[in-house]
Amino acid sequence: MPPWVETLVHILANPLLAPILLSVGILGLLIEIKTPHFGIFGTIGLLALAAFFGSHYLVGLAGAEVFVLLGIGLLSMLIEVFVVPGFGFAGIISIVSLGAGIFLALVGSLPTWVDIARATGILAVTVGIIIAAIYGIVRELPTSRRWRGIFLQAANERAEGYISAAPRPELVGKEGIAATDLRPSGAAIVDAERLDVVSEAGYIPKGTPLTVVRSEGYRLVVRPLAG
Repeated sequence: MPPWVETLVHILANPLLAPILLSVGILGLLIEIKTPHFGIFGTIGLLALAAFFGSHYLVGLAGAEVFVLLGIGLLSMLIEVFVVPGFGFAGIISIVSLGAGIFLALVGSLPTWVDIARATGILAVTVGIIIAAIYGIVRELPTSRRWRGIFLQAANERAEGYISAAPRPELVGKEGIAATDLRPSGAAIVDAERLDVVSEAGYIPKGTPLTVVRSEGYRLVVRPLAG
C-alpha cells in the first residue's frame, strides 16, 4: 500500500472523524429515500459509509461479519421502502443490523472497555448530529426561498369551505392503472386523467390495473383489479 494511501486510511479511521462520516452517510441515504430518483445525496451517503467501513476494514477493525450486517441492514432498508412501506419488522432489522455493524467496526475483534466506551460515545454523537440536522432541515425548509413551493405558507380551514379537490363520485367503478407506486397514496390514470388516489390495500406497484371503489370527499380510494 502506498504511504499516502495508508495515511489517508488512518485519517478516515480516526475516531474523531467517524461521527461525521456516519452522520453524512445515514443522512444522505435518508434524504435519498424521500426523493424520486437516485442522485447526489445518495451518492454522498454511500461514499461516506464506504469511507467509514472501508478504512476500518483496512486498519483491521472491521471483519467480514461487519459487511454481512451492513448488507442485511441495507437490504432490509430497501425492503422497508419499496416492498412493504410503513415502519415494521424490516425497519427494525435494518436499524439493528446497521447499528451492530457500525458498533463492531468501531470496537474491533478484541475490544476493551475503553474501546466499548469510545464506540458508544461515537454512536451517541452520531445520533445527536443526525437529530440536530433533521431538526434544522425541518425548520429551514418551510421558509427557504429555494424550497418554498413545497410548503403551504397559509392554512385553509374546512370551516371556511376549503377542500383540496372537488369530489368525484362519477369515477366510482371506473378502471385505471397505477401511474406511480401507491404507498398507499400516489397517482393513477383513470379515464385518461391523472388523479391523486389512495389504496385501500396498502402498497400497490406502478402499472397495476385498478378500480375506483369509493369517493370520500376529496379522496379517491382504489383497489387492484381482481386477477
